[in-house]
Amino acid sequence: MPALVNAMVTFRTNDDDKNKETNVTVEVRDNEGELAARISDPFGLFDDQTTNGPFNLEVLLREDKSKLQGGTVMLRIDPAGDDSWNFNFLLELHFDDSTTLSASADGLQLNEHQLQSQTFGIG
Repeated sequence: MPALVNAMVTFRTNDDDKNKETNVTVEVRDNEGELAARISDPFGLFDDQTTNGPFNLEVLLREDKSKLQGGTVMLRIDPAGDDSWNFNFLLELHFDDSTTLSASADGLQLNEHQLQSQTFGIG
């Protein structure tokens, strides 16, 4: 089976920016819950109506593609103070046979109140 060689995430900020101090964490887990790739960084300011990335995740496990199909990607913010962020994201997983898997969503909001993380399926 093809093995994971690279994982990248790109963000498109909509009408509410991400403050420069707010930390963003992205975790990719296989269909058994094992952590395969991760990044955690403040990245700086993501201004309104801008595209940021792609950012390379650290590949922790060279998982088989079959184990990542049906896996999940979790996005979390850890704000330094008040912050709401409206955005879209695209995660791309690249395998050693030149194939890809992806996950994406539009119109998301994460904030310091009740919604600091969301999880999505990888297809």
